[in-house]
Formats: sequence, structure tokens, C-alpha cells
Amino acid sequence: MRVNIATLVAALALSGAAFAQSASVAHIDIMRIWRQGQGTPGSEGYLPLAVDEAKTALLYANKAMDAGDPEALKTELAKVVHALNPEHEPKGPGRGYGLTRAAVNILAQMQVAASRPDASAHVKEASQFVIPAADHVAQLSQDARTLADELRHNPGPAPEKLAELRDDIAAALSGRDEDEDGKLSPTEAGLTQISERMADLLKAEGF
Repeated sequence: MRVNIATLVAALALSGAAFAQSASVAHIDIMRIWRQGQGTPGSEGYLPLAVDEAKTALLYANKAMDAGDPEALKTELAKVVHALNPEHEPKGPGRGYGLTRAAVNILAQMQVAASRPDASAHVKEASQFVIPAADHVAQLSQDARTLADELRHNPGPAPEKLAELRDDIAAALSGRDEDEDGKLSPTEAGLTQISERMADLLKAEGF
């Protein structure tokens, strides 16, 4: 099942009053992921923010592959780095938060939710997928940022490395079947699969 995050977040907003009345502490943690993160642009949830940053990074990674000269390549790669980790490139078209940071906060918030005394079996089960998947996304983002920095500081023909950069960011967004067994384990999953698992969790919890 593919999840439209914007639609789901809008639906959650409509049910905000009911949520405030009935939320467990673990539910509040989960809403940090979906709906209202701490210290994020516009208080956006960590997951939709991560998706937004990943899409931006992927857009400019594709543009970097088509760059016609070293200066154009450096410009596009700087935009990739900004979307992945703005601490390494403060200016760019991203949200100023970064995919890596958003993924780490998904992981951390899910760990907290699963550890709450009022966490349901559904929350604990979902955490077994979401935590390693978010860790996978964060690692891919870190690797992509390192590679993008390497390429922009040493611009030149490097089609294989540019393809690797693009593929790592795409995997952070959509997952990648590393062992080619036809399914995505948590350590192969991306933000799409995290979104699907979280949507299932919200349904199971009555939202």
C-alpha cells in the first residue's frame, strides 16, 4: 500500500481534538513523527519532513548527473548536500533541517514510544520495523552526503559515483532490495516503507 503523507497528515489534523482527548504518552511520541515534530520548520512531523528533504536531494542528484561543466556540477551537488545535511551546506533549496537529522529523530522518537509503559503491542511491533529502517535511511543519507561532498570538492567526470549518489538517495526514499529476494527487510527499507508501516500502526491504534 502506498501512502500519501500529505493526505494522511491532513486527516490527522482534522482528528486533532479527539487525539488530544484520548492520546497515550506513546501516541504523543508517534505524533511527533507524523504531525508535530520538535524544532522542525513549521513544527512539521519528522517523517513528512524527511520525505520532503529526500525528494529535494534526489531532484538535484539527478540534475548533477546532467550537469554540463564542473561549476554546474558543484552547484547541483551543493543543493544535494543542503537537503541531506545543512550543517555542511547552509544555503540551498531544502527545508534547512536535513534528511539525516529527520531520520535520526524518527528512530529516536520511535524508540521512546516503544519504551513507554503505555505502549501497546501494536506500537512495540511497529517499532521493530521502523527503528532499523530509519537507521538505514540515516546511514544512506550520511553516505550520500559524504559522497556528494567528495564529488563537489573534486569536480570532474565521475558518472559511476554520481549514479551511486542518486541510487543511495533513491533507496533512502523508496528502499532497495539488496539481497534480491523480492521483499524489503527493515534494513533495506526506505521512507516509503516506514510511511506504510506507520499508517498501519495508526489504523491499528484507532486513528
